[in-house]
Amino acid sequence: MFTAQSRAKSMHIHYELATLCKGDSSVADYYHRFTNLIDTLAAIDQPIPHHEQLLFLLAGLGSKFDSLVTSVKTQFQPVPLEDIYGHLLSHELRLSHNQPSIDLSNASANFVNKGTSNQSGRGGGRSSSNFHSNGGRSNWNNQRGRGRGRSNFSNTSNHPVCQVCHKIGHVALQCYHRFNNSYTPQMQALLATQQQVVDPNWYPDSGATHHLTHDLANLNVRADEYSGSEHIRVGNGTSLPIKHVGTTQLSTPTNSFRLNNVLHVPDISHNLLSVHKFTNDTNTFMEFHPSLFCVKDLASRRLLLHGPSKHGLYPFPSHFNKVFSSPRAMIGERTSLTNWHSRLGHPAFRLVSSIISRFGLPIISNKTKPACSTCLSSKSK
Repeated sequence: MFTAQSRAKSMHIHYELATLCKGDSSVADYYHRFTNLIDTLAAIDQPIPHHEQLLFLLAGLGSKFDSLVTSVKTQFQPVPLEDIYGHLLSHELRLSHNQPSIDLSNASANFVNKGTSNQSGRGGGRSSSNFHSNGGRSNWNNQRGRGRGRSNFSNTSNHPVCQVCHKIGHVALQCYHRFNNSYTPQMQALLATQQQVVDPNWYPDSGATHHLTHDLANLNVRADEYSGSEHIRVGNGTSLPIKHVGTTQLSTPTNSFRLNNVLHVPDISHNLLSVHKFTNDTNTFMEFHPSLFCVKDLASRRLLLHGPSKHGLYPFPSHFNKVFSSPRAMIGERTSLTNWHSRLGHPAFRLVSSIISRFGLPIISNKTKPACSTCLSSKSK
């Protein structure tokens, strides 16, 4: 009796494995369901060989993962399931960033001046071969069109839409607001107060070769104007300009992380952390799990930081980004060598440079030779 039940259960689980599909679920959910079935078979003494597990896992991914499936199948050595899972999460992240926002564009067409087009991308690499990445991707592509019409609602006889107040049930000739010049339609009033939401979080990205930020205030240690010709190229072929290169200090209540060579790309909508550069610069390593991620010291394995996964991504905790109580104040403090010269009482520029270097004062450097009009005027008298 027990053997018959075990055989029936084994057949049922094999059937579930053969028909298991990722569909619209996340990679984490799909992998969790897959491992549960594999573990159940092992528990009833019906384990599946590794190569069959791999075939079942890859078979249910769908056409969006064909490139990854092909790459795995061409490997000569068996690839551990944990490594496959990590590649799947990374591939899912790229796919989510590459998806065009068709639904958002259609929705924004219903409103007047919904917003300006905000293209952003993840650096598949700069235009020069020195900064080439492992397969660039266009990411976080959030394009919103500027609607030209008042409304997309059909103006039928049963449900007319007023062109004055935008309410359904009457036309403009019947609207009692049509002669009131001070009246502001509710829809337009809402749109007037609407502001573009900027995501302050940093997202670890295993495919990025450089740290990218859209906010100049994030370069809170040093920011140098970038005068080169290289760009960040996104997956759709668009090149995004680099405005500054600098250093960012990210702090938690217990730890501090220094990010070097951070690229300021205003047209990118999310801050991206290069996993390779972060772990290399901070002597740490990252672990990604279905529900959380953590940063640990490479030598001691001590936990330095952890946070939950959200919508298939791993944003660093919000307090991690708030290095200062008012981040925008750094825009005023990060200034040129000439301004520091004036603030410090007009000492020699060589002394100013020494002070800035010694105390790590935030500065925006440029190629022009510094000059102080006050000092020149005093010397000429």
